[in-house]
Amino acid sequence: MTRLAYSFNCYQLGELTDAQSLTQHVRLARHAVAAGLRGLFVYEHHFSGYILSPSPLDLAVYLYSTCQADFVGTSVLILPHYDIDRLVERIAQADILVQGNLLIGVGTGRSSYELANLGSPRPTALEFAQLVGRLQDALTSGYSRDREVPLRPKPDFNPSARLYLAASHDLHASVGAQLGRMAILGSDTAIHPKQVIFAPLTIANTEAQAIESADRAEAADHAMADAHYGRPHSARRREANPLLSARHIFGTPSQVARKIAGLVTTFKPQVLALEPALGQRRPEEVIHIFDQFQQKVLPNLRALGIT
Repeated sequence: MTRLAYSFNCYQLGELTDAQSLTQHVRLARHAVAAGLRGLFVYEHHFSGYILSPSPLDLAVYLYSTCQADFVGTSVLILPHYDIDRLVERIAQADILVQGNLLIGVGTGRSSYELANLGSPRPTALEFAQLVGRLQDALTSGYSRDREVPLRPKPDFNPSARLYLAASHDLHASVGAQLGRMAILGSDTAIHPKQVIFAPLTIANTEAQAIESADRAEAADHAMADAHYGRPHSARRREANPLLSARHIFGTPSQVARKIAGLVTTFKPQVLALEPALGQRRPEEVIHIFDQFQQKVLPNLRALGIT
């Protein structure tokens, strides 16, 4: 059965300080779990100027214990940034602390700006496959074949079975297809997911209100990226699809329930991670979406046998 989760970027919220914004995001995560989104996914970003999640493993462990989530995940760990052996040790420790309830999303990162500032060139498909292979091998064995030393703590819950790749671009897709592991993340490509689907979420009283709110949130999200990264790629993406991205789930509560049911029935993902906090929506707006989801969407999904 597909499990439901809340996926969020820790944006700076309005005029709040970074510390105040992080506190608000933890508050939203608690609301999400209480509303029936029992998993929590955290992004990794650096040098963006407005995103506050440089260490997703640390935040995921904190959220698991603080919010009483059933599971947590990374979306995603940017492999070129890491020494693989040290990353395996951190994953193993985090997975033990969350009792084997960690989903490990990995990728190469979507921002060339971040990679350049960290001195991490984007790997080729072959290099990425090799990184993933080393990660899988060390997670399974608890041993570094490169350094010929044991890695501690040794993984105790077989975390390599919960490894997935983001389908942000063709490089991930080709490697993910070879490994039989894939997730739809920030992509409108028609790739059949094996594990996780990520999708923005908007719920309103009427379809017209939902479309207006969703389009406004996506426009704000793209504008932020353009302003902070200094490139117009988001605007070009909107011109290609001026209303909404294909993966955005929006509508009235009954429409949202039907869309989720259709998506789950078609793709049968292990997890559907929903993102209502798109485009720096105010916390009150996000909490309203959670309330609508809990009170009106979940009952419909249960009646349809989805959850």
